[in-house]
Parts: sequence; structure tokens; C-alpha cells
Amino acid sequence: MKTELTGYQRKEVLDNVVCVHTGKFYYIDRFKKREEIKFYDKDGNRFYTNTDGIENAERIISKLMNQGIHAIIGPKAPWRDNTPSGLIPNRSDTTVGIYIIEDSLEKS
Repeated sequence: MKTELTGYQRKEVLDNVVCVHTGKFYYIDRFKKREEIKFYDKDGNRFYTNTDGIENAERIISKLMNQGIHAIIGPKAPWRDNTPSGLIPNRSDTTVGIYIIEDSLEKS
């Protein structure tokens, strides 16, 4: 079962990543709030991390597999910033994203 992307305030696609603005906020310091944004690939797999290059991604995926978590390499997630949307395109040429295959979380 893939993650359902419903019930959230707003969705946008940036860098081929579905960015879900949850409408929930948390404090990043005493006075500054930031919206919780969740990232998914086009198949609904949840974003885990960005990493520099395929080799690093394969090492991380191998470690996750040892924990019984299945992951795949996908598009790099956008960067966070202080723009109104809270996101800007990830301009790195070598960065890739790692996504957790949701079905593997249900089995563990």
C-alpha cells in the first residue's frame, strides 16, 4: 500500500518530488516557526535523505536493507529556505534522493 496523499493543506511538485505542506508548524528556534513538509516520489514512497552520489546512496540503501527496510534511489529533494513556499530547487548536480518503499515498513 502506498502512502495516501490526502487530507493535507497543499501539494506541489518541485524537482520531480511531491512536496506536501501539512499545515503543521514547529519551532526551529525560540521565535521562528517552520512548516512541516513531507516529501514523496511519484509512486508515494517516503523521502529518507539526500546524499552525494550513487555510491553513497547504495551504501545507505545496503545499511537499510540490513535493517529490513527496502529503499530506492530517486530524485533529490528540494532545499528548505525562507521563501513563501519554504522550498527552492536543489541545484546540486551530484545529489540523489533515497526513498523508503512504504510496503517494507508495513512488513517490519
